[in-house]
Amino acid sequence: MEHLSDHELMEAYVHGSDKAFETLYARYRRKLYIYAYSLLKGVPEAQDAMHEVFAKLISNTRAFSQAANISAFLFAACRNYCINRLKSRKYRQAELPEFAVLKTAGPVHEAARHEEAQLLNGIIAQLPREQREVLVLKVFSGLTFAQVAETTGQPQGTVATRYRLALARIKSALQTQER
Repeated sequence: MEHLSDHELMEAYVHGSDKAFETLYARYRRKLYIYAYSLLKGVPEAQDAMHEVFAKLISNTRAFSQAANISAFLFAACRNYCINRLKSRKYRQAELPEFAVLKTAGPVHEAARHEEAQLLNGIIAQLPREQREVLVLKVFSGLTFAQVAETTGQPQGTVATRYRLALARIKSALQTQER
């Protein structure tokens, strides 16, 4: 079922295929978790958000199956849940948590890679929230600019600009660190 599109999986799920739901879950659970974690900054809350999105998918299967872009619909549902959580906690701005941006290649490289990851995570954490959000959706969740725009409710040009600005700030900060 992994080769099926999101719409084909939703159709199969609507017609009773539990395997189709399992495939959608496997396809999006990590991406939704990372996105929720970037907004909520907590493991239990990010897990709750991810599970809430899939519970919403189960309870509103028809709405999800009729969505033009199921991926964007899932991320929008996740974003809305997270924003509501943040509002209930009276946060004004979510901070980006640490991400395992750089994968270790073994024990020989582990210390250097860890230091690089910490540096990059620190730089990302300093980005304005809107730029961090776009960066997380684009890089860590693998969404296209159109999907990020649909998820955030911002024009695609605005999303692309925020992404470009985030990359420019990261590049500048890395160059400053090298000096």
